[in-house]
Amino acid sequence: MSASVDQALERRPNEAFPLLNVPEPDGVLRSRRWVQAIDRAWRSGAPGVFFSAPGFERRADFGGLVAHAVGRGLDTGWVSDGRLFEDVGYTQKLVERARLRCVHLRERGGDVQRLERVEALLVAQGVEVWLSRELSALPVSELDAALERSSGGYWTWNPEETNGPSPEELSALLVEKGSDLPGRVVGLPLCLSAAGNAASRVFNEAQSFDGLSGPKSERVLPPACAGCARDMTCPGLPAAWFRDHGHDALTPFAPVDEARPWAPIPAGEFSAFRPTERTRLDVAPRYPDTALITLMVAGCDLSCIFCDTPQEGMDIRFSTRDSVRASLDAMSSRCSTVLFTGGEPSRLSWLTEVFQDARELGYEFIQMQSHAGAAADPAVADAWIEAGLSGIDVPIYGADAETHEAVTRTPGSFERTLAGLQNLRDRGARSVIHTTLFRSNLEHLTSIVGLIEGLGPDGAYLQVTGEVGAPGTYDVVAPSPEEVGVAMMDAFSTLTPQTPIQLSDVAPCLVAGLEEQVISWRGDRAAAQRPVVLPYSEWLMVFSGGRTKGHHAVCDSCSLRERCDGLPLESLARFRGVGLVPR
Repeated sequence: MSASVDQALERRPNEAFPLLNVPEPDGVLRSRRWVQAIDRAWRSGAPGVFFSAPGFERRADFGGLVAHAVGRGLDTGWVSDGRLFEDVGYTQKLVERARLRCVHLRERGGDVQRLERVEALLVAQGVEVWLSRELSALPVSELDAALERSSGGYWTWNPEETNGPSPEELSALLVEKGSDLPGRVVGLPLCLSAAGNAASRVFNEAQSFDGLSGPKSERVLPPACAGCARDMTCPGLPAAWFRDHGHDALTPFAPVDEARPWAPIPAGEFSAFRPTERTRLDVAPRYPDTALITLMVAGCDLSCIFCDTPQEGMDIRFSTRDSVRASLDAMSSRCSTVLFTGGEPSRLSWLTEVFQDARELGYEFIQMQSHAGAAADPAVADAWIEAGLSGIDVPIYGADAETHEAVTRTPGSFERTLAGLQNLRDRGARSVIHTTLFRSNLEHLTSIVGLIEGLGPDGAYLQVTGEVGAPGTYDVVAPSPEEVGVAMMDAFSTLTPQTPIQLSDVAPCLVAGLEEQVISWRGDRAAAQRPVVLPYSEWLMVFSGGRTKGHHAVCDSCSLRERCDGLPLESLARFRGVGLVPR
């Protein structure tokens, strides 16, 4: 029989075999690329290769590719519907000549008994076999019986099958069956899948050959996932399903340790306060009409002190054009504004296409956070505006190049940012300017406020650096809450800017007379306000379900507590609430 459920999840038969699946979007065979992939596996010292492309055994070059792998001394494995192994004699020869060691059998609502015979035949030949069974095409009335048919492997839920069960219906059945379920279901959000079982560990593999990666299957973490402790291992929901059916059935897992809102990264290596690196969708309470779409972008043309974290050990899933389009589509019926957050969007070669997608999907206002340096080139500014960009949120770290570039560590970046901002505004874009405060620029805050006032943006905010850069960087660059409060009081007592400048990451008790400027993440709704003014820490509060800020014990009796978000957790951990003056 096939491997047990625990074996299938804990010890995959092809664990040491690289998965090979060369893209062939136009349907033309890329035999040479397959050969190159086999050779790379051979040079890496892998004991074998697993051909994970759907329909691999029906390819015209199937025999040649297997022979090439065997010629390199590699064992093989592949996905099969079982038809190739129905003849006993042929199967024996294939196992021997192809050095076949593992097979993934797929049941797609076909002849179960036939697959069971094939499974028994392969196991008798010493081949490790495991199965995936498609539930999505089955009527709800047949689910219970189908789940009883197997003693191992796993099941898949494929959103491209429109006649099958909904996530809610399948989840209800899984809960009813509980520990009696003979397999595991891949493709459902963890909160709907047997109380968050380990099936997500095979999800990436299942995407490759179980039909879970079709055009309708781009996955997103919808707003209901805010604060979930398992977002890094959860496959999320298909964007199209979320668009059509919503996310009300999702129930986020609460963190086990409230002191660490997320735990995908060992605390000794990376900050306990940094968010997981993953594309996601959010809606901020203050901006219920705005879709917050996080872009994971590889690289940047600046070298800012807060973006130089080593990437080893972090599960970074970079955004693709298809994934962003799917996210936009999923939120288009709910929101009329979109704000792109995350990495530096100007590094994306398909950025203007994203703006066009947003406009075609009906978004009325398209805004992004960017240093805007690329728009110093008038042609780039033209392209962005023509594609649909409506607003820009730009960071300025100093009133002069020396102060600004002490943070960006990139000569010329100050001039390029100012030029890009001006080019975009000249072409009709609305603007927000924000300044992140570090020890290096805090003493220059009055000059920075003066520069913001002189530039006259539509909105502005001051925020304080969070946990940044490599381990230990925060302790070096972060000012204390008391220092921030003093600097803000000095700046606004010297200047009375007409530009609305909001304050983030500072307790109201530290800025007497400026309390109304302090942002609360659950404050008054600003649905009609454009452009969006959204500090990074407010996005973190949205992302975490309000778990990235907290109050010190001295705040318990403060009259301002109900309207105060407190301080970022890393600030409380580092400065222990020193300087707070409860009222």
